[in-house]
Amino acid sequence: MPVDPSTDESRVLSVLPAEDAHDTAAVEWWFLQGWFAPPGGRRREFMTSFFRLNLRDHDPGEANGFEVLLALYDPGHSPAHRTQTWISPPVLRQAIEKLHTHNARIDPFVQRALLQELVDHGPPRPVVVNRAAVSFRPAPLDVAWDGYRLAQRADGMHLEFRDLHGEGTIALVAGAGPGLDVVSNPATASPAGGMAYRTYPRLPVLGRTADGPVAGEAWLDHQWGDFDWFRDPVGDQILGWDWFGINLDHGSDVIVLRHFHARSRQALGATIHWRDAAGVVRSTGAVTVDPRRHWESPATHAVYPVGCRIDAPEFDLVLDFEPLADDQEVPSFGTPRAVWEGAGTVTGRLAGQAVRGRARGEFHGYAFVLDHGEVVGRLTRNVDRSLEDLLPRRFDQAAVERFVGPARGTHEIDAYTAGLAVPVWDLIDRSGKRWRPLFGLLLLESLGVPSAPYAGLIACMTEMVHTATLIVDDIEDDSLLRRGAECLHLRYGVDVALNAGNALYFLPSVVLFGAPAARSGPALATAAHQGAHVHRRPLRAGDGHPLVAATDAPAPRAAPGGRLRGQAAPDVRAEDRVRRVRRGGVRRRGGPGRPRRHCGLLRVCAHAGHGVPDRRRRPELR
Repeated sequence: MPVDPSTDESRVLSVLPAEDAHDTAAVEWWFLQGWFAPPGGRRREFMTSFFRLNLRDHDPGEANGFEVLLALYDPGHSPAHRTQTWISPPVLRQAIEKLHTHNARIDPFVQRALLQELVDHGPPRPVVVNRAAVSFRPAPLDVAWDGYRLAQRADGMHLEFRDLHGEGTIALVAGAGPGLDVVSNPATASPAGGMAYRTYPRLPVLGRTADGPVAGEAWLDHQWGDFDWFRDPVGDQILGWDWFGINLDHGSDVIVLRHFHARSRQALGATIHWRDAAGVVRSTGAVTVDPRRHWESPATHAVYPVGCRIDAPEFDLVLDFEPLADDQEVPSFGTPRAVWEGAGTVTGRLAGQAVRGRARGEFHGYAFVLDHGEVVGRLTRNVDRSLEDLLPRRFDQAAVERFVGPARGTHEIDAYTAGLAVPVWDLIDRSGKRWRPLFGLLLLESLGVPSAPYAGLIACMTEMVHTATLIVDDIEDDSLLRRGAECLHLRYGVDVALNAGNALYFLPSVVLFGAPAARSGPALATAAHQGAHVHRRPLRAGDGHPLVAATDAPAPRAAPGGRLRGQAAPDVRAEDRVRRVRRGGVRRRGGPGRPRRHCGLLRVCAHAGHGVPDRRRRPELR
């Protein structure tokens, strides 16, 4: 039902009132987002959230702790989306104390690891402990912190920050405009409760950048209260939310908020507020948010519902949200790790009319590590997809030609599937562990290098080569079982097993020159090639010793380059050598997981991280 703007329950404000701090609130934040552009120029999207945490019960020496999130999206730069996250030192101290004394409701192993990391090194990058003094005046609001400024003055809300895409400073003023006060209206309160929420969806913006004057539009939120938006006080569970702030082209504004349990994704409730162009406000809880498309962050591996459909039948409203770019994740301090906070657009229908407009989505609660095993399982499935891209479960013409080139006659496609894909995937599918490629990818990320472009190469250099060593080792050792089933040479024959194992040893060379390594300079390409060589060398030298030792002749010495003097003549069949091993009962010392076989992986990751030395060093505290 329409709400009269003059009532106390939902007031439409004609001026920007004093948005002062509330000292008794446990948590409080000011959120300002919008866009600006020079006359006739390119639009840039911005977002900032300034958080005040009440520390009186945790840190007698400090009344408040602060965190600031800043994001700037400019399609004219690469990367288009850049972020900055600061915390003040008291916030770090409070986090260490709480992680030490309280159950954070995340995976216990992750909580212990995070606590140790915070104690030893501070927050994980790119979050920065900014030790510059924070000037905070609660009334009227005025924050100054190392070049960042958020202050309310007579002409509106002032925001100033360093340009994340270049030199200079961006200074903006969000002027007065109509707002919606939903503090006292139960029909529009958050399903989680415990939080006052005042919003100004459409404020005019004027400002200046290093290139000259700009103008645009902004959205201001001010929220304060307890932590009930972050945890369920009844079930003591972590909460998440989906939030949309929408400015439709015809003058209407829409706010959508849905709360859910972060672990189960079970919805707690949702609300939608629609203010039409005349200022009439309507609110209802009959709204659904249906994810249509997901995106996995390459930085946190959190999966966000970046494409959504919003449906409110009472308003005849159906809106489809699409982001300007998928990668608009903003790092956050502590157990949440990050929030997806991005600009986008909506198209659809409202009250029987086709509508479109600008929108911003906020997805909080998706980056918690609540179950370490679930996260590892998801990363493992990503590795499996990379492996299938390299070695398909069923060959076709294109896959065969990728390995051996065009055929002069006709490739026997089914033979490649039966002789290579079937036995290899039989062995790989017996185990869900992919620790070698997972550690390789995480090592790259720890050096500040996005791992996705290298996923195929690292998966091949580790999991495929490791699988090859298992196949060959089982033949050498006369093994009967591998991962709970009969060995490949017993199930498919020694000839098929040897052929499959040898093929896997050389897969890195196939994928190497199509990987970013080959395009990033000779040093990285050489490192990757040497890495693959390090993995292959044990079969040619060390792994060959037991075969020769099983004969009556003394074991030959390894020549330079890994070749063996006195190797068996080429006409000696593999089966004959296997019989010698069986007769001699030789067992090779060590196993396929010997540390020296991972030297190649370390070499590749180190060279991939070359060129970002600032990311390899321990971050300095500002």
